[in-house]
Amino acid sequence: EEGQSDRAIEALEKLGATLRRNKATVQVALARLFMQKGALDKARVQLEEAAKDPQDYEGNALLGELLLKVGVPPEVAMEFVTRAVERNGSHSASRHLLTRSFLAQGKVQEALKQIDAWTQDNPTLELAWRDAALVYLQAGKLKEAEAASAKGLLNAEDPEVWRIRAIILFARGDGRGAMSALE
Repeated sequence: EEGQSDRAIEALEKLGATLRRNKATVQVALARLFMQKGALDKARVQLEEAAKDPQDYEGNALLGELLLKVGVPPEVAMEFVTRAVERNGSHSASRHLLTRSFLAQGKVQEALKQIDAWTQDNPTLELAWRDAALVYLQAGKLKEAEAASAKGLLNAEDPEVWRIRAIILFARGDGRGAMSALE
């Protein structure tokens, strides 16, 4: 598998060298391969170049995620994630990362704005409702959190959904329901 990865990198680098426009897709693919190999500096260089493309959103999102992982101040990383959402509001990975990053920084009001827009844009997306349940819970909106968690239960195999639901039910005083959600 290591050899395949190296061949893929070589092929993408050659392809990237021949392109004058629309290099961002190739740069993002290269960055993903470098990240898999643990070459985060090389991945970062590719993503920073991809982020310069005014059409790119995926590279911006991945760069923001990478920067958060390597310990860059969240404000710097969030700039790229915010740009990704602005460029493509339907990119779920960007919305998810932005919402969770706001929560991690204690910016609940920003997370609420983000989640309201996301659930309005994607009313059937389970991930949006799962994040909504968490945001509403942290905002102290327990009824909204419970309703959102119910909409996020479509994927009953995901343990995170059930953990969030249990936390909400405990917060609402329903210990029996919470224990049932954890079973």
